[in-house]
Amino acid sequence: MDLRSERTIKWIEDTFVELTLTEGFSRVTVSEIANKAQINRKTFYAHYLDKYDLAQKLAVQVLKRYKLLLDQRLIGTNIRLNSLIDSFLKKKENVRLLKALFTIHTEEFDFEEEFSKLLVSQLKKHAKVTDPLEIEILVNIAITTGKYYLNSEESFSVDRQTGIIRSIQKLI
Repeated sequence: MDLRSERTIKWIEDTFVELTLTEGFSRVTVSEIANKAQINRKTFYAHYLDKYDLAQKLAVQVLKRYKLLLDQRLIGTNIRLNSLIDSFLKKKENVRLLKALFTIHTEEFDFEEEFSKLLVSQLKKHAKVTDPLEIEILVNIAITTGKYYLNSEESFSVDRQTGIIRSIQKLI
Protein backbone atom coordinates (compact mmCIF):
# COMPACT_ATOMS: atom_id res chain seq x y z
CA MET A 1 0.00 0.00 0.00
CA ASP A 2 1.34 3.43 -0.89
CA LEU A 3 1.84 6.29 1.54
CA ARG A 4 -1.15 8.23 0.21
CA SER A 5 -3.52 5.29 0.77
CA GLU A 6 -2.12 4.71 4.25
CA ARG A 7 -2.65 8.36 5.12
CA THR A 8 -6.22 8.28 3.75
CA ILE A 9 -7.05 5.17 5.79
CA LYS A 10 -5.61 6.83 8.88
CA TRP A 11 -7.79 9.93 8.30
CA ILE A 12 -10.86 7.75 7.85
CA GLU A 13 -10.12 5.71 10.98
CA ASP A 14 -9.34 8.76 13.12
CA THR A 15 -12.48 10.53 11.92
CA PHE A 16 -14.59 7.43 12.57
CA VAL A 17 -13.27 7.18 16.13
CA GLU A 18 -13.84 10.88 16.79
CA LEU A 19 -17.40 10.82 15.43
CA THR A 20 -18.25 7.59 17.27
CA LEU A 21 -17.06 9.10 20.55
CA THR A 22 -18.82 12.45 20.06
CA GLU A 23 -22.03 11.44 18.28
CA GLY A 24 -22.44 7.74 18.93
CA PHE A 25 -22.07 5.00 16.36
CA SER A 26 -25.75 4.96 15.36
CA ARG A 27 -25.56 8.60 14.25
CA VAL A 28 -22.33 8.30 12.28
CA THR A 29 -22.77 8.21 8.51
CA VAL A 30 -20.34 7.45 5.71
CA SER A 31 -21.04 10.93 4.28
CA GLU A 32 -20.11 12.53 7.59
CA ILE A 33 -16.91 10.47 7.85
CA ALA A 34 -15.99 11.41 4.28
CA ASN A 35 -16.70 15.11 4.78
CA LYS A 36 -14.81 15.37 8.05
CA ALA A 37 -11.86 13.31 6.70
CA GLN A 38 -11.86 15.56 3.61
CA ILE A 39 -12.30 12.74 1.15
CA ASN A 40 -15.16 11.82 -1.12
CA ARG A 41 -17.50 8.92 -0.42
CA LYS A 42 -16.06 6.98 -3.36
CA THR A 43 -12.67 7.02 -1.62
CA PHE A 44 -14.27 5.69 1.56
CA TYR A 45 -15.96 2.88 -0.38
CA ALA A 46 -12.66 1.99 -2.06
CA HIS A 47 -11.46 0.88 1.39
CA TYR A 48 -14.61 -0.16 3.29
CA LEU A 49 -18.06 -1.55 2.51
CA ASP A 50 -19.76 0.62 5.13
CA LYS A 51 -19.26 1.89 8.68
CA TYR A 52 -19.79 -1.64 10.06
CA ASP A 53 -16.98 -2.95 7.88
CA LEU A 54 -14.74 -0.13 9.11
CA ALA A 55 -15.59 -0.93 12.74
CA GLN A 56 -15.00 -4.64 12.13
CA LYS A 57 -11.61 -4.05 10.51
CA LEU A 58 -10.51 -1.82 13.37
CA ALA A 59 -11.69 -4.43 15.87
CA VAL A 60 -9.81 -7.21 14.08
CA GLN A 61 -6.59 -5.17 14.31
CA VAL A 62 -7.08 -4.55 18.03
CA LEU A 63 -8.06 -8.14 18.80
CA LYS A 64 -5.07 -9.54 16.89
CA ARG A 65 -2.67 -7.37 18.91
CA TYR A 66 -4.41 -8.27 22.17
CA LYS A 67 -4.43 -11.98 21.31
CA LEU A 68 -0.67 -11.97 20.74
CA LEU A 69 -0.07 -10.35 24.11
CA LEU A 70 -2.59 -12.60 25.83
CA ASP A 71 -0.98 -15.69 24.28
CA GLN A 72 2.37 -14.61 25.69
CA ARG A 73 0.87 -13.88 29.10
CA LEU A 74 -1.05 -17.17 29.35
CA ILE A 75 1.62 -19.55 28.04
CA GLY A 76 3.91 -18.61 30.89
CA THR A 77 6.30 -16.11 29.41
CA ASN A 78 7.36 -13.34 31.69
CA ILE A 79 5.05 -10.68 30.27
CA ARG A 80 3.63 -8.97 33.32
CA LEU A 81 -0.03 -8.08 33.58
CA ASN A 82 0.90 -4.41 33.98
CA SER A 83 2.79 -4.60 30.68
CA LEU A 84 -0.16 -6.19 28.94
CA ILE A 85 -2.58 -3.53 30.16
CA ASP A 86 -0.12 -0.66 29.64
CA SER A 87 0.51 -1.70 26.04
CA PHE A 88 -3.12 -0.80 25.34
CA LEU A 89 -3.76 2.02 27.75
CA LYS A 90 -0.63 4.15 27.53
CA LYS A 91 -1.13 5.27 23.92
CA LYS A 92 -3.82 7.92 23.62
CA GLU A 93 -4.67 6.64 20.14
CA ASN A 94 -5.36 3.11 21.47
CA VAL A 95 -7.48 4.45 24.32
CA ARG A 96 -9.69 6.48 21.98
CA LEU A 97 -10.09 3.54 19.60
CA LEU A 98 -10.96 1.12 22.40
CA LYS A 99 -13.42 3.58 23.94
CA ALA A 100 -15.11 4.00 20.58
CA LEU A 101 -15.26 0.26 19.85
CA PHE A 102 -16.65 -0.56 23.30
CA THR A 103 -19.58 1.79 22.63
CA ILE A 104 -20.76 -0.15 19.59
CA HIS A 105 -23.50 -2.68 20.31
CA THR A 106 -25.50 -3.59 17.21
CA GLU A 107 -26.72 -6.80 15.63
CA GLU A 108 -24.08 -6.42 12.92
CA PHE A 109 -21.20 -5.59 15.24
CA ASP A 110 -20.51 -5.74 18.97
CA PHE A 111 -16.90 -5.28 20.01
CA GLU A 112 -17.48 -6.33 23.61
CA GLU A 113 -18.96 -9.60 22.39
CA GLU A 114 -15.98 -10.22 20.10
CA PHE A 115 -13.59 -9.35 22.92
CA SER A 116 -15.43 -11.78 25.22
CA LYS A 117 -15.19 -14.58 22.65
CA LEU A 118 -11.45 -14.03 22.37
CA LEU A 119 -11.00 -14.15 26.15
CA VAL A 120 -13.09 -17.32 26.44
CA SER A 121 -11.12 -19.12 23.74
CA GLN A 122 -7.78 -18.06 25.21
CA LEU A 123 -8.76 -19.07 28.76
CA LYS A 124 -9.89 -22.49 27.53
CA LYS A 125 -6.83 -22.95 25.34
CA HIS A 126 -4.01 -21.70 27.54
CA ALA A 127 -5.29 -21.59 31.10
CA LYS A 128 -7.26 -24.83 30.68
CA VAL A 129 -10.27 -23.24 32.36
CA THR A 130 -13.37 -25.38 31.74
CA ASP A 131 -15.85 -24.34 34.42
CA PRO A 132 -18.42 -22.14 32.63
CA LEU A 133 -19.04 -20.02 35.72
CA GLU A 134 -15.32 -19.45 36.24
CA ILE A 135 -14.94 -18.45 32.59
CA GLU A 136 -17.89 -16.07 32.82
CA ILE A 137 -16.52 -14.44 35.97
CA LEU A 138 -12.98 -14.09 34.59
CA VAL A 139 -14.21 -12.60 31.31
CA ASN A 140 -16.49 -10.15 33.10
CA ILE A 141 -13.69 -9.11 35.45
CA ALA A 142 -11.32 -8.57 32.51
CA ILE A 143 -13.84 -6.50 30.56
CA THR A 144 -15.05 -4.48 33.55
CA THR A 145 -11.48 -3.79 34.66
CA GLY A 146 -10.39 -2.82 31.15
CA LYS A 147 -13.35 -0.48 30.65
CA TYR A 148 -12.80 1.07 34.06
CA TYR A 149 -9.19 1.96 33.33
CA LEU A 150 -10.08 3.13 29.81
CA ASN A 151 -12.50 5.64 31.23
CA SER A 152 -10.54 6.78 34.27
CA GLU A 153 -7.31 8.66 34.65
CA GLU A 154 -5.92 5.98 36.94
CA SER A 155 -3.01 3.73 36.11
CA PHE A 156 -3.60 -0.01 36.23
CA SER A 157 -2.43 -1.59 39.47
CA VAL A 158 -2.00 -5.31 40.12
CA ASP A 159 -1.98 -4.56 43.87
CA ARG A 160 -5.38 -2.92 43.60
CA GLN A 161 -6.77 -5.89 41.66
CA THR A 162 -5.35 -8.27 44.27
CA GLY A 163 -7.02 -6.23 47.01
CA ILE A 164 -10.35 -6.40 45.19
CA ILE A 165 -10.04 -10.18 44.90
CA ARG A 166 -9.31 -10.39 48.63
CA SER A 167 -12.44 -8.32 49.32
CA ILE A 168 -14.48 -10.72 47.21
CA GLN A 169 -13.02 -13.69 49.12
CA LYS A 170 -14.07 -12.12 52.42
CA LEU A 171 -17.61 -11.64 51.15
CA ILE A 172 -17.88 -15.26 50.10
